[in-house]
Amino acid sequence: MKARTLTVWMTGLLLSASFTSNAQNVPVATGRYTPDWDNLAQWECPEWFQNVKFGIWAHWDPQSQGADGDWYGRGMYFKGGGNYNWHVSHFGDPCVAGTDYGYKDLCNAWKAEKWEPEYLIRLYYDMGARYFFAMGQHHDNFDCWDSPYQPWNSVNIGPKRDVVGEWAKACEKYDLPLGVSMHGSHAWLWFEIAQQYDANMTKEDGKGKWWEGYDPQDLYAQRHTPSRGWEDAGTIHSQWTWGNGASQPSEEYKMKFQNRVLQCVNAYHPAMLYFDDTVLPFYGCDESVGLNILAHSYNTDPEMVVTGKVLDSTHKEAMLWDIERGIPDRPQEKPWQTCTCIGGWHYGVKDYNAGYKSAQQVVDMLVDIVSKNGNLLLSIPLKGDGTHDDKEMRFIAEMTDWMEQNGRSIYGTRVWKTFGEGPLVDASNPIYNQGFNEGINYSAKDVRYVVKHARTEQDVDTVFATIMRWPAERTFTFAHLGRANEYFSGEIESIELLGHGAVEHELAMEGLTVQLPIENTNDIAPVFAITFKPGTDKPISLAEFIDYCKPLVEGADGNLKPVNTGSPNVSALSDLGYYVTQAENSLDGTVEEQAAALVVLRKAFQAYLKASVTEAGAPLYAGDNLTVEMLVEAADFSRTPDTRNGKRFGKPANWIVTNFNIPNGSEGVKQGLDAYEGTEALMLGVWDDRTNVDYDCDLSQAAIRRTVHLTPGTYYFGATFNAVYQLSDEAYMYACPETVEDLQTSEIPVRAIAWARLNTAPNNGSWWGITFIVEEEQDVTLGFQANLMMGSGTQEFRATRVQLCRYDESKIVAARDVTLQLLDERSNFSRLDGSVTTRFATPKYWQVENFKIPNEADGIKNGIDNYPGYSCLMLGVWDDRSGNQEGNLSDARIYRKLHLDAGVYTMQAEYQTSYSMSPDAYMFASTKLLATHDIPAKSLARLAINKAGVDDGKWYSISFSIKESQDVYVGWQANLEEGSETQEFRVKDIRMLYEPWQIEDAVIAVKNTPAGQDTHYYNLKGQQLSDAPQHGLYIKNGRKVLK
Repeated sequence: MKARTLTVWMTGLLLSASFTSNAQNVPVATGRYTPDWDNLAQWECPEWFQNVKFGIWAHWDPQSQGADGDWYGRGMYFKGGGNYNWHVSHFGDPCVAGTDYGYKDLCNAWKAEKWEPEYLIRLYYDMGARYFFAMGQHHDNFDCWDSPYQPWNSVNIGPKRDVVGEWAKACEKYDLPLGVSMHGSHAWLWFEIAQQYDANMTKEDGKGKWWEGYDPQDLYAQRHTPSRGWEDAGTIHSQWTWGNGASQPSEEYKMKFQNRVLQCVNAYHPAMLYFDDTVLPFYGCDESVGLNILAHSYNTDPEMVVTGKVLDSTHKEAMLWDIERGIPDRPQEKPWQTCTCIGGWHYGVKDYNAGYKSAQQVVDMLVDIVSKNGNLLLSIPLKGDGTHDDKEMRFIAEMTDWMEQNGRSIYGTRVWKTFGEGPLVDASNPIYNQGFNEGINYSAKDVRYVVKHARTEQDVDTVFATIMRWPAERTFTFAHLGRANEYFSGEIESIELLGHGAVEHELAMEGLTVQLPIENTNDIAPVFAITFKPGTDKPISLAEFIDYCKPLVEGADGNLKPVNTGSPNVSALSDLGYYVTQAENSLDGTVEEQAAALVVLRKAFQAYLKASVTEAGAPLYAGDNLTVEMLVEAADFSRTPDTRNGKRFGKPANWIVTNFNIPNGSEGVKQGLDAYEGTEALMLGVWDDRTNVDYDCDLSQAAIRRTVHLTPGTYYFGATFNAVYQLSDEAYMYACPETVEDLQTSEIPVRAIAWARLNTAPNNGSWWGITFIVEEEQDVTLGFQANLMMGSGTQEFRATRVQLCRYDESKIVAARDVTLQLLDERSNFSRLDGSVTTRFATPKYWQVENFKIPNEADGIKNGIDNYPGYSCLMLGVWDDRSGNQEGNLSDARIYRKLHLDAGVYTMQAEYQTSYSMSPDAYMFASTKLLATHDIPAKSLARLAINKAGVDDGKWYSISFSIKESQDVYVGWQANLEEGSETQEFRVKDIRMLYEPWQIEDAVIAVKNTPAGQDTHYYNLKGQQLSDAPQHGLYIKNGRKVLK
């Protein structure tokens, strides 16, 4: 709205207000509850709130008229800021003393002329909302109800309507519990920036103006000395608990706020109150106001719910924890709520243009929140006139569709035995301040569980299992429902896909496998309703489980030989075999010992299931490079003559592209090449353009391939990528025998020699690819293929380089993996005390010396760090050197003392991070513990930790040999007294490889070779090599060399 329009609105609106401010305080209701935390702890979250699960919030007040987002009433006073510029261009300059374009004037401009509360409540109810929140007052201090304690209210000014009252009537009609949100306690601080403009005006200044008779101080409350840092937009956040130089609110101001809230409770009987405060209003300077409100609320209605933020355990006994724009990463013992918005809190044109959360994202959050004992309160911002825009209406329609089909998996449910399974279950996603950890990337591997308990003894519980994305394959296995799983709940009585009906299924040790229909039942996520036959939930015995596992691991001896990518993971099978052997030793043990062994074997079995196929990765070493010979070019891929037109998209000259032809206007036609940012890359993908294809282009079989003729041997086909975005599970790199014009995308895991899912590839420019073995001379097709009709409408990959190489098998040393035998575990390292759940802890199997640093609520740094969501081995300081309680940080170490047989050993580590480590930090092997400065000269082997990459998927190794059985120390050691005050490393995976000592005869023979003759190379088996390996341990003229 332009300034002229606002002026017209104000013309003729000179109000001669006649109101009286009620001087009497509203009595605090008495009864069972008194205003102290111990007494208020008897409150319990009512069942009705735990049943409703999903609410809508109309975060709507005069700031919505500004149409430029949240905190507009404050931001408009910061000269040069976005809100200020918007206000100047649409209304006028607020940053002028005595301005007629301040926030008080925006309150009058808000008319809500198209607002229909009954229509909106019906819309929200149909969308699935089962409770509703109205804005009582925001930080702007404007009451949206007929408030006798605040003249600046929606009945006197602006809409001239009782906004809360009309919302309440509509909620009553549709049986929606009403909540009212109160944010006004911080107006005292919030408007301080406006003191230099119109926030110091008084009632006398209104003579002859539209607001004559009203006192701006009732709105702004700014007749006080401003807080320290008031002129800085961000300082207020550090003063939210009324410290750090915050101006302290007057008794009159606090009592006025209390009276307003209590009067609203008495007048409208809300079922819920929401406070945008740490704990309660004025917490940090005066607890009495908040405690009075709590006691009054519960004595008025014992089943009322009152929310606050950043609650500790005491507060959570007396009220409900609200998390803003965030989700805890684990279920909570007590009910809680997330509040979030599809855009900004208040309506903003910029949010409309940027785009809102999708229905997919909101369903993701709702399902995850409910599985963890929470409710979701969602704001869909209303425009100032009281309507939703077209994008919001589309969102509402999509949510309505999903909730109509799947709502029974939400309402009335409770936390099950486990909240979920999949990659995110063990991930760490910490909450920051009052929340702010949204944006979780769920996948088709993530599942969330809830249970709806039976209402009668004749009924059975129903477990609802939601797969967070539609799987690419038409089958899916719920691992936690398998016979061997700790959460096994019995034989299946019924299983239904909501919106479809009964589905075929099979229950096995590995899990419950269900058959999905050909057509998806919705566009977001499938939900299964599962019941179990009573009395069939007897857990598997240790003996039964061992008998099942033994055939799986037969022949798995730990030897690390190259195998086809996508084939069974030999290393995972070897690990499982190790634990099977350990479990057998417990069969004659006590009941407790067998139970403990069963827990360990279950864990190993689940780890095997997660890593059951051999993954793609970097090449073992630089083999004979056949790229140009077989694939013509390794990068900067050539175009066909007809697509050398300067446009972004084209067709590769040396690869066959099928079922991928998408016109994209002036950028050309997508046909397998993409010159994005000037790099000609092989590409498959869609970007909201599926409908552009011709009828004979089947995007479910989009492919780029090339057929080559290969002789027997072991090969590597790899690529580097600058984009791997939102690909489904049906997107592959593969090697397939012969020419495969009829290859179906879904058949690749069955028909290919080797395969890997492209959505597991890195997009950081590092090599990633498949190893495959050709047993006889033949044609082999190499390529990329994807079902682009599956999953997101925006998905793609771009391969910037390719390589094909053949390994010299004489250079491949088949070492044996002895990690578990020597080091007990390879990842997610156990804690010495399993009951310790803090971020930092002590490892169970590793010794830690000269490193013990308390870190308050995060625990004690002593070798374990759970920062990424799984326990890593860790050494490091973060501005906390002075807190070390043990030894000298110059020799901080984590280590194991091992008794090793003669042979050659390679210790490998994969790092989750290596940050600013000094040069004096090592992975090491030595015959005795050394000072850090002696490690380079006196150790058997060492590698500087600062050479390690950050979560790059690479193994960093040290190798050493011993000629006779002896003790060896292995681990990590650092001088943390030197270098950066913020340095650390975290080890996520370890591996120990062993090869028996077999080379003495070969070494002796080489040593006896007369001087002056040619150089000779041998591998550790004593086999002569044609030249030196690119990396690894080998023999050169009788001396061991490590590259």
